[in-house]
Amino acid sequence: MCHKKTKMNQSNWKTLVPAAKHNAVENALLGAFGSTEIDHIAPLTGGRSSALVYKVTAENKPYVIRLVTEIDALTDPNRHFICLNAAARQGIAPPVRYTNAQDAVSIVDFIEHAPLSTSFTTQEQLLGELASLVKATHSLPLFPPLVGFLDGVESLIERYKTLGVLPPAVLEEHFRYYEAIQLAYPRHDTNLVASHNDLNPTNILHNNGKIWLIDWEAAFANDRYVDLALVNIFFGAGEYGEEILLGNYFGDSLNDYHRARFFLMRQVCFMYVAMLFMHLVSVFRKPDSILDAGMKTISFPELQSQLQNGKFMMVSADDHLLFAKVVLNQSLSQMKTPRFNESLDIVVSQTS
Repeated sequence: MCHKKTKMNQSNWKTLVPAAKHNAVENALLGAFGSTEIDHIAPLTGGRSSALVYKVTAENKPYVIRLVTEIDALTDPNRHFICLNAAARQGIAPPVRYTNAQDAVSIVDFIEHAPLSTSFTTQEQLLGELASLVKATHSLPLFPPLVGFLDGVESLIERYKTLGVLPPAVLEEHFRYYEAIQLAYPRHDTNLVASHNDLNPTNILHNNGKIWLIDWEAAFANDRYVDLALVNIFFGAGEYGEEILLGNYFGDSLNDYHRARFFLMRQVCFMYVAMLFMHLVSVFRKPDSILDAGMKTISFPELQSQLQNGKFMMVSADDHLLFAKVVLNQSLSQMKTPRFNESLDIVVSQTS
């Protein structure tokens, strides 16, 4: 993209940035570029975070400024920037030009995204590359802790039950199966890794054959199977894709215990994603609107295809509800297979 060479002075960018963040942005621009003048600035939209994100051009190069506006345990800039900087040093995240946890601001290189299919022509190639990227992330120094993952998902479930999005009976069967995972899964396993925890198509950028992971806000020390399950949910291709992913990650050590842990964590991540989207339904829902309580939806493979091709647009409450229903249906169908009880038995027998 070409930009005019005339500088946009600080009074101009201040018209886009909230006044409360002016000092933070001035400090960031000075720290990154030695000047508060930039060539161009424009908002970037599409993420689910409350952060304000801008594409800026300085010295004819594009960058991304991210401003955290609502700080809580999940959006804590201290943990976020520790994870981001660690990933950037290893070339997993885009190069970092500036971070300041007190000001809750970061500047990183802007990556011009190209469709993954331009470099990865087969599912095997893509999953192999993603497995390598997940393995590299898990090899980073352990990230700061935040929450036990299953404990966090249980909190999301309890919050969902207060939202009134669907009648209680609709998900009774889902929750009944899920309770078996809560009892069997080694939720307090101390073998944790540096985990991204939000690997979906919007947080994966590709340019010239290289994949970058962005948005490290949800990163913390976690169960290794979370990232693996999320990659499988958003980019997998059934059991075939699962074997490619796990085979590339574990290599010759891959065994039935790994497969069982992965299968159960996939159900946890289905629930995690669904509960997050149920919350977004409540956010985007119009007052007095009536939501469809039926569970008939498009297939999960169709959802995966639309997500990867950028055709599934999540802008309304109905869009978010459909997404949640699709993943819940997929999880329920998997929990009704013999593999569910087999996986429970394997995990219990090796962790008791």
